[in-house]
Formats: sequence, structure tokens, C-alpha cells
Amino acid sequence: MMHTDQSTEQSPSPRIVIVGGVAGGASAAARLRRLDEHASITLIERGADVSFANCGLPYHIGGEIEDRGKLSVQTPASLRAQLAIDVQARTEAISIDRETKTLRIHKLDTDVEEDLGYDKLILSPRSHTAQATTGRHRSSRHIYTAQLTGHGSHQGCR
Repeated sequence: MMHTDQSTEQSPSPRIVIVGGVAGGASAAARLRRLDEHASITLIERGADVSFANCGLPYHIGGEIEDRGKLSVQTPASLRAQLAIDVQARTEAISIDRETKTLRIHKLDTDVEEDLGYDKLILSPRSHTAQATTGRHRSSRHIYTAQLTGHGSHQGCR
């Protein structure tokens, strides 16, 4: 009878880096934490807001929700405390080296660049609006856009 050695050694916790917070990135981080309580999860967000109720933005712009802070769902501190997520707000991803599995980041407040290793990388950056420049919708007065600036305040409607 052959005896097989079943090692009790556990594989190391995966290092997961998520680029982009707000809806997609923060939701992915929370879900990953529920799936693996030992994973090392780092959330990189260029702006100050890491979890923001974008669906409430029209109400803020329209004046129904006057306090913009009420649109913040989570803060970097609350994500750290509740889910043990390393949140690096005001940090931008500069480049990805897929061979070495490193992400080059730039910390905006200190102007410091460094490399961050990862096992898994999730890209969930913010998008930018685009308006039709041809056809019947060009320069329509019925098309409005709203965006967050890097500081998290709205730019207004166009």
C-alpha cells in the first residue's frame, strides 16, 4: 500500500491589486474579501473617493442632496477597518509589467513612484464621457454629461 504525503502547508495568500475604486473596484474588493479572508487586497484610486454613489450625482447637481458627502458609500478608512483592504487613494497607476507582475504607481500627494507586486490584477478605471459629433445628435441641447473631477467634486452639466 502506497502512502501519499498530504502536506498541511497552505499556499500563500494571493496579492490582488485593483486599479480604480468607486463602483466597480470597490465592489470587486468587497466581493474578493468575502471569497478569501486571507488575500492581500490593495485598491488603487486616483481620486479621493473610493466608493461613491454615482446614481445620486444627478440629485446632488439638482440640489436635492445638498451635502455631497452623503454620496460617499465607503471611505478609505472604513474599507480598511471593515474589510482589511489596503486603500491607496490619490494614487495613480502608471504602467503594468506583466512579465514581473508589477504595477508602477505614483502617489500624487507625495510625488513618489514605486512598484507594487501582484498575483492578480483587476482594472476598473473611471471612464470619460463622449458626445456624438456627427449625425442628428450632434451638439444636441438634450444631451447632458456629468463627471467627477480628480478631487471628487462634480464638473457640472454640459
